[in-house]
Amino acid sequence: MGRQITTSKFSFEQLIMNDWLYVDKTEYVWKLVNNHASTFFFCSRPRRFGKSLFISTLEAVFKGRKELFKDLYIGTTEYSFRPYPVLHFDFSDLDLTSYGDFRESLQQQIRNIAMENGAWVDNSSPGTMLDNLLKAFDDKVVVLIDEFDAPVTRILSYKDEDSLAEKIRQTFSSFYSKLKSNEDRIRFLFITGVTKLSNMSIFSQMNNLTDISMDQGFAGAFGYTQKELEENFDDAINEKLASDECPYHSRREFLAALRSYYDGYRFSNCGASSFIDIEKATADEVHEIEEIYGNSNRIPSVYNPVSIGMYFSQGNPAFMNFWDWTGVSTLAVELAKSVNLLDIVEENASVSISAFTSFDVSSIASGSVSRSAVLALLYYTGYLTQDGVSTGPVTLRFPDIEVASSFTGSLVTRYSLSGNDIQTVIDFARNALKDGRTEDFIHQMKVYLSNFSYELLDKDRERQYQLLFLSLCVASGLRVEGEKHTDRGRIDVLIESPHHIYIIEMKFEDTADCALSQISDRKYHYRFLNDAASRNKTVHLLGISFSCSERNIREWKEKIIISENVADYMK
Repeated sequence: MGRQITTSKFSFEQLIMNDWLYVDKTEYVWKLVNNHASTFFFCSRPRRFGKSLFISTLEAVFKGRKELFKDLYIGTTEYSFRPYPVLHFDFSDLDLTSYGDFRESLQQQIRNIAMENGAWVDNSSPGTMLDNLLKAFDDKVVVLIDEFDAPVTRILSYKDEDSLAEKIRQTFSSFYSKLKSNEDRIRFLFITGVTKLSNMSIFSQMNNLTDISMDQGFAGAFGYTQKELEENFDDAINEKLASDECPYHSRREFLAALRSYYDGYRFSNCGASSFIDIEKATADEVHEIEEIYGNSNRIPSVYNPVSIGMYFSQGNPAFMNFWDWTGVSTLAVELAKSVNLLDIVEENASVSISAFTSFDVSSIASGSVSRSAVLALLYYTGYLTQDGVSTGPVTLRFPDIEVASSFTGSLVTRYSLSGNDIQTVIDFARNALKDGRTEDFIHQMKVYLSNFSYELLDKDRERQYQLLFLSLCVASGLRVEGEKHTDRGRIDVLIESPHHIYIIEMKFEDTADCALSQISDRKYHYRFLNDAASRNKTVHLLGISFSCSERNIREWKEKIIISENVADYMK
């Protein structure tokens, strides 16, 4: 058995001292602490992506805890581990009941940090207290700030709290200005958060702050790369494969499914994979890279570390949606309602890079909403991620099945006329697809479509029906691709479960026979037949016709190819 896996401990010292599993990220720590060009850094990442653990690791480094790093990358370098006073702030749990409570909780945090470092500060404004604390040491200090944006984004999730948010922002403006004015007293500064709030003084005043959020050199600093997953979770992977309930026939098949469900975050849109040196890769290694990352991307993609930890910690080998378990960004999902549902669900939405650099969550929360701002927020909060190499607009997509199903389910629930009851429809549809019960799936799809208003189901827009159909399939949590390219055209929807493959063609005001004939005539299914035979899967060719007058499915036709008959079918 390997080391114990935990998702509830964010202290680097506790992980190492208790011999819990720690995926070594100290190479990135070394890059930061050994950087002579810059010592002030900022990095944004979605919630539960290891930001607090990274901050804790930096704290241990700057406190000189060399003994904790003897088996890790930074422990093999020439780094001196010289100790410094460390001022470690965590703004995730500040009291937001009122402005007075917020101010007092921030003051108390400053007092506690002062006491931990053998210093004393008087009870004045938070900015003044920080200024005095920075000047209380003969040596330079290290400042670590975790979840810097949490107070502002949390308060904006409430109703009618703009005035409190503005007071909090003004307090932080004074607080951060002291970091700039005491620059010569600070050895190292690292700030993390989910979003980059452009109107916070931290970015306007601190012109020496290096933002590594989209730096290709740090794209793998948070989350797990494919190589890290296979090296650190090898025993856990083997345990899943040994389970009698595991539906996968090989390690390769299991890892491919695991990637689809939990992997796919990209935090840079340029650069080569950190998973392997592309220039020195063998032909087989390049093929493996392209299978994981896509033919043209070769950008390090990473797994959500908490989802991976929770998956391998539970006994069931079935993939589950842990994203909602760790908390939902209420603000992000609610704001997504302000733009067209189809703009969010449609794959490969693009947004200019300026949408990220000028992001202002307070303005969109107060009603000044633009599509690009909402997409930027969905990126920051982890519902969307970067896709592909680009020197122009950033292309966004869902990172994986887990997030796609979670977000799409939440969104269609808010759009549907029956609210939370739509989740029951999604669950029934998922089970029908997993079992190959097409008639039951079509019934649930009809119920689903009847739950949307006529304004959303425009009579003249076939694409709206297609995307709403796709939304239910994505929300089901199965492996779903829309507009799947083949050598003879594009499949409207491709759905894969452990035992079934659905190839679906949809027609608007045409017959289901016509849709089914298009699949057969263009041989959309041929490329999947060998795979179906080797994995004992049933292939379903499904033609669906929509009616504009009924605003729903009018008819459907199906052809089933069982795995035993694949060879005869291809003759």
